[in-house]
Amino acid sequence: MDSTTTTISSAFDNYGYSPDLGGNAFFAVCWGLNLIAEIILNVKTKQLFLGVCFPFGCLIECIGFICRSLSSHNTSSLGLFLMNLIGSVLGPVFILAGIYSSFGMIVQLYNPIYSLVKPINYRRIFIVLDVLSFLAQFAGDGMASQLKSVNMSPTPGFQVLAIGRILQLVSMTIFIIFVSIFFGKLHKAHKRGSLKRETEIYAFVRESTFFKLMVSSLLFAVFCIYIRTIYRVAALSGGYQNGVMIDEKMFFGLDSAMVLFASILISGFYPGVCFQQMTDSDDATKMNFPKATEVIYSSNQTIRSSETNKTSNTTDFYELKKIYQV
Repeated sequence: MDSTTTTISSAFDNYGYSPDLGGNAFFAVCWGLNLIAEIILNVKTKQLFLGVCFPFGCLIECIGFICRSLSSHNTSSLGLFLMNLIGSVLGPVFILAGIYSSFGMIVQLYNPIYSLVKPINYRRIFIVLDVLSFLAQFAGDGMASQLKSVNMSPTPGFQVLAIGRILQLVSMTIFIIFVSIFFGKLHKAHKRGSLKRETEIYAFVRESTFFKLMVSSLLFAVFCIYIRTIYRVAALSGGYQNGVMIDEKMFFGLDSAMVLFASILISGFYPGVCFQQMTDSDDATKMNFPKATEVIYSSNQTIRSSETNKTSNTTDFYELKKIYQV
């Protein structure tokens, strides 16, 4: 076989296999339906940040699986491959961003003193790490595919890809540790009878069955995406396009299904439903509970009056304002 033929045949190896049309079309339809549900939920709850993260994550995943479906008969298209790569890597980043933001709100609903970081920093720290992870994975996988298409070693791109995936696994592991410590401290304080609330004004949110189910669904969604991240890192152990990496059934089960199930859980127990009760003035008025702006004002006044001539160590006015999105 001459060099020209070798180069052409290697160009047909973006995936290492031909993606299954039926399976990828199924996931594309599921993500499309979930996108519609997310849009409806966000229109009703009016949560700006969540309204960007969750629907956009669904949209990117849907586009990614459409491109995988089209690749079933055109595996040589680098454009379709990269669009699929963006969907499979960037989609979970947006979903996780919404989860991080939601957990910051949950921490604030209880009390930030039990958390290792301020509520707003869950969004700031972990989204930055996930974005860096995405850039590394996208660059690495794209580089490896491009090098292989011209009959060159994909090793440099594979190394960058590995760094990106490991960074995401480390980021999620740190987040899970923070979450575990928070709920551990909360549980211990509750057992001792010394649990301190940030405010009793929103007790009706914390004590509702829906809120408890929402928190549980978010935690399980994190677990699902964590399983997917472990799979992605493990798939690298055999080198670029090894047996695990090119096993599409394993990809469907440990990657695609995990992220989709996490998104369905979020849609089923949408965090914005609880947060709307804090930020929507009409709902707050109907239930005779103060608006989020009133809580911010009263919390700030309490801090200043109780610690005269001292700088408060609790969440300040600016942080509360950003947390409650007003």
